[in-house]
Amino acid sequence: MEFSVAVERIGIPALCVVLAYGVWCLPQDVQAILVYQRSGVEQGEYWRLWTAHLTHYSLSQLVVNVGMFSVLLYVLRDELAVPYVFLGWSICVAMPLVLLSQYLWVDGLLEYRGISALVAMLWVWFFLGVVQTSRVYSGRFFLASAALLGFILRMFSDGWQGATISELPQGVSIAWQAHLAGGCCGLFAFWLYAYHKKGACSL
Repeated sequence: MEFSVAVERIGIPALCVVLAYGVWCLPQDVQAILVYQRSGVEQGEYWRLWTAHLTHYSLSQLVVNVGMFSVLLYVLRDELAVPYVFLGWSICVAMPLVLLSQYLWVDGLLEYRGISALVAMLWVWFFLGVVQTSRVYSGRFFLASAALLGFILRMFSDGWQGATISELPQGVSIAWQAHLAGGCCGLFAFWLYAYHKKGACSL
């Protein structure tokens, strides 16, 4: 029983790591079919709205993004008891929404790679959940609030082309608008799950 529980808790985040690394190992011409390209979407290649999140510019970007994504996925399940099924559906819906928002409102974004927008989504979702479940003015409450404030400040920093811990090719800048869209998806997912829990409790 303990083994099956461990597989359930760790298996999905581990699978995400394997999947992202598997895409990284694909030939460049295959990866080119998966990345978000504005011109490709205009030609009806809508799968890019999903697959682009699995592609990365560099190994350091892959390690940082997928590492944070997997940890946040795990703690949402472990600390806040959000089922992986709900997480999975929320992520699958958010993936195209994030890049559709960029297509509609950011004309200059011609290409996008990375799972960082989904990291932003899970970050906002998790720390809003921590704030909700913490005693007001407790250390946990303040730490979660600081993490949310840090996300907002990071948006300003990225907008001014702030430093990044991931290695990006020359000429590639941080798509802070995608991170903002991811954060908005996290806010909505948090509200939707809270509403779902409230409805389940009232039955």
